[in-house]
Amino acid sequence: MRKRFIALIACGALAATSLVGFAGCGGSGRKNANAGTQEDPYVLKVWGSAEQQEGLKQMVNKFTTEKQKDGKYFNISVEVCGEDKAKENLSTDAISGADIFSFANDQIADLWSYGALSPLTNKEVSKLADRMPESTVNFGYFNKQYYGYPFSADNGFFMYYDKSAVKPEHLDSLDDILSDLEAAGKKFLFEGETAWYTLSFAYGAGAEYEAIYEGADVKEVKTNLNKKPSGSQYSYGQLGGKMVADLVKNPAYQAGGNDAISAALTSKTFGAAISGTWEADTIKEGLGENYAATDLPNWKSSLDGKTYKWFSFAGGKLYGVNGYSQNLEAAHELAAFLVEDEQQMTRFTANGIVPSSKELANDPTVQSNIAVAAFLKQMDNSVVQRAMPQSYWDEVGAFATWLGTFSGTADELQARVDQMVTTLTTVTPVKPAA
Repeated sequence: MRKRFIALIACGALAATSLVGFAGCGGSGRKNANAGTQEDPYVLKVWGSAEQQEGLKQMVNKFTTEKQKDGKYFNISVEVCGEDKAKENLSTDAISGADIFSFANDQIADLWSYGALSPLTNKEVSKLADRMPESTVNFGYFNKQYYGYPFSADNGFFMYYDKSAVKPEHLDSLDDILSDLEAAGKKFLFEGETAWYTLSFAYGAGAEYEAIYEGADVKEVKTNLNKKPSGSQYSYGQLGGKMVADLVKNPAYQAGGNDAISAALTSKTFGAAISGTWEADTIKEGLGENYAATDLPNWKSSLDGKTYKWFSFAGGKLYGVNGYSQNLEAAHELAAFLVEDEQQMTRFTANGIVPSSKELANDPTVQSNIAVAAFLKQMDNSVVQRAMPQSYWDEVGAFATWLGTFSGTADELQARVDQMVTTLTTVTPVKPAA
């Protein structure tokens, strides 16, 4: 799998040379304050979400039991603090935070700036690379080092649909899907006028965006949104932008987030929706035997008449080791254990969390989950969502809103794309350290 990935931050490729030679990569500062004896065990605190508490405690108990057989003793507490609160708590007091905590990969720049992330060693990264796709390992990449152990790859979007409204032979064509839904009196729900979704067509055509960091600050932004792909007289931004402008005017289109999807299911107007695994239970219950999901269809540009892929963002969650931990090596050891395949399968079974493991992605039990299988299929055509500067969300959001009412010429569209690129690439110079 993973046919095409575009890293949204510099140096994301997991080349062989990237696994060695990083200065300070897990070297000094990883000494243990305790000896790990029965009299003086390693003391660790782990944060996890409320819904994963029971499973996390069982994993920790398994870890401590196995380590005791090797003569290593741990005293590990598990507390409720999910990804929605961990960053906020660590921002005010990283020193008192958990030794191990879960976080979404796009939070990595902020967590790094708090000193809340300890880098992985080359050996630790190599072990992850043996079991996970390159793109997934790169969820934890920042400033030429790796700062997290991926345990899920589940943040992205794909297509849910009503099997009674969309013909199976039309699933590869957005135009055909829209025609089927219009004929059936159903709606295609998509938040096309929001920053997270709007450039998905442009990325499918080949657009790239790269934020290069120096420390926690953005040093440079590179993008080709205003450039033309080979064989087309229109830029990536024009092609993707015009697709959004065309889609929102289609009779079958409906701006649709969570509430709109629920309402459409209730009113029986739901035909298809672009969303993520978080909507699976709601849509499955609403559609019953007509419930289905697959990867995003191809789309045809009304500008150059060519057919392009439709890309999704892709991201996931990781376990981070607090850089202020007094037991760094022990904390890294536990974090690595928590992302092993057996623990990932436990999370999937109990909480439906999509595994980050290559082997588990093809497991029959995982593939039997319709939404998860669709997400994993879509990962073939995704861009990894890394730490994104606020300017991206602000400017792309403004572009998205503008597209919602755009009905002008291609030249006018290019002028707005140029304006967006100028805003995205205008970076305040990083101040030198005092």
